[in-house]
Amino acid sequence: MARVRAAIDDLFREDADFTGLFVVDLKIRGHSGSRVIEVYVDGDQPVPIEQITLVSRRFGSRLEDAGVIDGVARLEVSSPGASRPLVELRQYPKHTGKVVTIKRGAPGETVAISGILRAVTADALELEVDGAREIIPFNEIVEGKVALPW
Repeated sequence: MARVRAAIDDLFREDADFTGLFVVDLKIRGHSGSRVIEVYVDGDQPVPIEQITLVSRRFGSRLEDAGVIDGVARLEVSSPGASRPLVELRQYPKHTGKVVTIKRGAPGETVAISGILRAVTADALELEVDGAREIIPFNEIVEGKVALPW
């Protein structure tokens, strides 16, 4: 897995077409001969499907050329989608003005807070909750999601 992660990180660092993109999750499942590599890509700005397609093509070629995966593998590249949690602080700024739900605390002892994301600093989120300002340090966030509008 480390070699696959290094390969995509190198691609994003070296290819100007992918400036501002980063991996939020990488999973490899299956066994030799029938592996599935799932890569979830996000960006500092919304990531259009055309860019996801380009990542898939170039990353797939890179994996083949480097011989990183033994045997046959299926590559699936996508954006995280609305149902997946926000895992990196840099995912939050593009959601400023939207309602987010944040679970904070220790795993198993979390409290959920929903509010409008008003600001993102280097180490915290600022939410508007029922008209009041709530500061949530990033290191207290167990999970964050953008609330769906429907």
